[in-house]
Amino acid sequence: MLTIEDIKTMLDMQQQAYRDAMEMVMKDLSSRIRQVESSNTELIRSLQYTQKEVEDLRADKKTLIEEVTTLKKELYKKSEVEDKFIQLQSRIDYQKDYSRRNNLRFDGLDETPNETWEETQVKIQHLMRDKLEMGVIQLERAHRVGPKYTSTRPRTVVARFRKFEDRQAALRNSAKLKNTNIYINEDLCESSVTARKVQLPV
Repeated sequence: MLTIEDIKTMLDMQQQAYRDAMEMVMKDLSSRIRQVESSNTELIRSLQYTQKEVEDLRADKKTLIEEVTTLKKELYKKSEVEDKFIQLQSRIDYQKDYSRRNNLRFDGLDETPNETWEETQVKIQHLMRDKLEMGVIQLERAHRVGPKYTSTRPRTVVARFRKFEDRQAALRNSAKLKNTNIYINEDLCESSVTARKVQLPV
């Protein structure tokens, strides 16, 4: 199973490969444009000789101008590049969310100084047993995330369930936490969280 670090590494590698490829394309196009422009200059100079050469050179010049225009269009097709990048980013975000599909985030759960992840896991299990009335639920892990512990605000707990069905049941039963100041949310990547915030008014 991919970790967040693995996904970040994959993203960095893909972005670097994309930048390298684009740099090669840019260099190639720039070189070709310089070659065409150089050829165009030579053709213009040769117009001084014969009328027949003039006609031939005019035809060549038109062709070369079309090639230069085409190359410049290819060079500045930013929209296509951006579309490909957006598609890649969307695929990566999907992979991130899928790797977290068995996770839930618990906010507002009391935290003690120097709390271990084992203690955090026990708190989550007690919460699901006592508040959500779910009985014994198996977790792979539960740990705090965010800045270091402060007495004013407990950190968020990310809990990973062994079974997806248990994770869904906990999410459905979260309404039983009303008036407890404890909230349960899905564990989504930053891009998905931002997208959902945008869609909230709708």
